[in-house]
Amino acid sequence: MTEKVFTFTIGEKKDFDIKISFPCETVVTANNTNQAEITITSEKVVNLEDCIKLKTNDTSSRFDMKIKANDLDEGMKVILSLPSEFVNKVELNGTMNKLSILDIKADNIEASGKISVLKIKNANSHIEINSNNDMKIACSDTVGKLDVNQISANSELAVSADTKFKVENKGRKTQIFVNDKLEQTDDCKLEIELNGMKSNLKIVNLD
Repeated sequence: MTEKVFTFTIGEKKDFDIKISFPCETVVTANNTNQAEITITSEKVVNLEDCIKLKTNDTSSRFDMKIKANDLDEGMKVILSLPSEFVNKVELNGTMNKLSILDIKADNIEASGKISVLKIKNANSHIEINSNNDMKIACSDTVGKLDVNQISANSELAVSADTKFKVENKGRKTQIFVNDKLEQTDDCKLEIELNGMKSNLKIVNLD
């Protein structure tokens, strides 16, 4: 495995807008430093230095980043570790076949792309997922709101048994099915909302 790490010093609260141009597994997390650290790994590409192109635009309120790769490799992984003290909003866009949102607090996290597998753990945010793929979602120890926005998709969301949640269906010709072993409550820590068209969301118990 080869690895390339990029680091950027962040000195104030910002919105992070990150676009990834190649298929990869993506992880978004937070750290306790003032550094935004982007780690890219590959199972096949020998010299990441030559194939990765990274373009940034850092202003007083935003940090925009575009990550491109010349030599595509399905085994590529991008880890975005952002400074917890300075994260306001996070926007991700790309072919993130697998996305993990871990140990992070932000006002808003929005991810758009061909996401098929999504893991959310120990997050505190309003999370918006825009994907028309059938998704397998696992969510635990999370506080806030989760919006699932889909067109003509069938997805499954697994939540831990101790999660206090409620659901709301706001899409057109969309349906939400909740497992009988799970119970909704108005005194919830996690709101789950389905938007879009002609989509189904099945909520089950996380094993």
